[in-house]
Amino acid sequence: MWEKIENFLFDILGLFVPGVVFLLTLVITFFSLVSNNIWQQFLLKINKDSIVIIEFVTPIIKNTDGKNFVYIILFVILLSYLLGHIIKVFSKIFYDACIVLFDLFLIKCMKFMSNKVSQFAKKTYRKYKQFIVSKDFFRQKNLLKKFFIMETFPFVQILEFIRNLIKFTTNLTIEIFTFKAKKYEEANESLVKETVKMINNKYNVNYPETWYSIYKLSKTIMSHENLKNLGDTFLAKYNLYRSLSFISFINLLLTVLLYFFMSQYLNPFFKVICPILGVLHFLFWYTFHEKYKRYFRLCGNETLIALFYFFKKTKANDTST
Repeated sequence: MWEKIENFLFDILGLFVPGVVFLLTLVITFFSLVSNNIWQQFLLKINKDSIVIIEFVTPIIKNTDGKNFVYIILFVILLSYLLGHIIKVFSKIFYDACIVLFDLFLIKCMKFMSNKVSQFAKKTYRKYKQFIVSKDFFRQKNLLKKFFIMETFPFVQILEFIRNLIKFTTNLTIEIFTFKAKKYEEANESLVKETVKMINNKYNVNYPETWYSIYKLSKTIMSHENLKNLGDTFLAKYNLYRSLSFISFINLLLTVLLYFFMSQYLNPFFKVICPILGVLHFLFWYTFHEKYKRYFRLCGNETLIALFYFFKKTKANDTST
């Protein structure tokens, strides 16, 4: 019974909610920007051209009573659920594509350039320092020498602040545009080999060390042994947040396209509304993007630790008997 409830909640979180959010955010983005005149012209054109489905739906919406309202709700639920499937699939494709573009190319280029700039700055400073120190004028003037080579107050503190600021900015930028989520916490990486080794010893197999293989075996054992773990919950959440991240990106892209390429169709306040929507969509994207990566890592941790605990406990019981 509980498994059925879990599966239902998984569908709600992973499929229905993203579908609803997609519809709502798309409607909000579109109707907060598009001019009312353009929308009226569009409706007139639809009525003139007599699109069959519009003619069928319009009377239902206009003459909304209790029965029609139920139909509308059912239609929205079904549409949201179906859209959720599309969003889930394309969000995975989106992240796979971004891994190729950002993780495997742009971030590597960024790290390479950052290292080159850092090496150049250090080399330039060393040459400058050697030049100052080598001058006879500064040999008897230690304080003045330290001033020129920036080893006195406030230069030391300022340089330290600049270094920390650059490091923070670089790390944040890399973190924002890193799309490949870590499989486990770094502290738990060593448990993977140990856990797989215990699996191989117990079942006399050569079990793969892949994330999905460990997750699947852990889920199977936890289910058969009636052991509780949060792996499924984290799995549902990371699917949800990946979909929401993709939806936020779509809305951000739509806002940018409307602002730069379709401004003639927008209302007079679009120059104010578009930047606000753009910032909001970016913040939502980054929030869901980070939460996706976090829950993917938590899902891996949960299943790995559960499996490690099970085999350690089994081994201890076998030894005691």
